[in-house]
Amino acid sequence: MHACSPNEEEASALTGIDIGGKDDALSAARKLHESGFELACVKLGDGGCVAFSNEGPRSVSVGPINPVDTTGAGDAFSGALAVALAESRPRDDALRFATAAANLAVMRSGSQESYASRDETDRWAAALGIEAPNA
Repeated sequence: MHACSPNEEEASALTGIDIGGKDDALSAARKLHESGFELACVKLGDGGCVAFSNEGPRSVSVGPINPVDTTGAGDAFSGALAVALAESRPRDDALRFATAAANLAVMRSGSQESYASRDETDRWAAALGIEAPNA
């Protein structure tokens, strides 16, 4: 699967859409999807993400997070998304898993040493909300 997962700033640079919130980020994800990515995710500054694929739009929301160090969060998201997609997880599960990995990474110091175990990531992912917003 061809997927991309830019943050808001990167998505803005790639699409020309000024991202000022979730709706703009979803528009950018749609534009990236229409440009050829099967799954286009935009990582949000609040720790959530929005995505667009042939299955339509999705938004993963998170509760309050107390970030300690954001180093490696984007890599945690991208790596976890790649793992979940390689395992043929359903799209919504893959999005929650990737978001959980990034959320957990920011709650600890460092990069690789901040990455959570698979069990911890799965537990966090199960608690995340996902919805199908209007696109």
